[in-house]
Amino acid sequence: MKNMPFKDFLAYVYEMQGESIKDTTKECYVNYSKQIVKELGDIKIGDITEDDCRRFINNLPKKKHKTNGVSEYYAKKSIHKVYVILGVVIEYAARKKLIEADFMEYIDEPLSNKTPVKKNKAFVPEDKEKILVAVADDIQMNAFVRISMDTGIRPSEIIALHKEDIDFENKTIDINKTISKKFNVDFKKLTTKKVGVEILPIKNDKGGDVDKSRRVLSLNDETLKAVKAHINAVEKDKALVKKEKKMERVRYCLQT
Repeated sequence: MKNMPFKDFLAYVYEMQGESIKDTTKECYVNYSKQIVKELGDIKIGDITEDDCRRFINNLPKKKHKTNGVSEYYAKKSIHKVYVILGVVIEYAARKKLIEADFMEYIDEPLSNKTPVKKNKAFVPEDKEKILVAVADDIQMNAFVRISMDTGIRPSEIIALHKEDIDFENKTIDINKTISKKFNVDFKKLTTKKVGVEILPIKNDKGGDVDKSRRVLSLNDETLKAVKAHINAVEKDKALVKKEKKMERVRYCLQT
């Protein structure tokens, strides 16, 4: 295995994780691994050195890539993901005794040279009122936006809701699932292809990400009214169900 090219060993490490990682995470791995493979891919895993990795990591902030046609430095988030992925591979190689040590622990994560972008400010009450007026005539979007404003849950969690998740008597909503993209992923070729979406249950795993945990939240009367109107409309017009299935696109453009 020491003679295996780094790019093949990287694919091997990913494949060893099996189905324990979500498709969206696999897609993320593929996208950020391309830069690593471009620089280190042909080096045999048994021959890779601390200097190879240090040189690659330290040069990463100096490189630019195109985003929407604009050339810019890699963001802090991108550098971090590449750094973590490389660290996982090197640690695995050290554990398998393919290299002498996990030398990534001696390599510091570099800073980004990208100019910080001003973060969008949160909506003020006046902004919210304008949005509610804009969606008032769309029964589905009105319910979607009101749930979003009332609870702050993710668009993907709203889209995955069923009417059984709404408790009108106690004025609560049970957030127990989310919608996620499905991909065919080829780690050897570092390619991905979206093949659809799926609804995944949300678990309260001990030590897991609290923000993604199952929870029950309160809803105000106006939101409950909007949700009820949407449920009634769907029951009367099944064509709305088809429209509802397309709502997963909204989560990529609607900010809560």
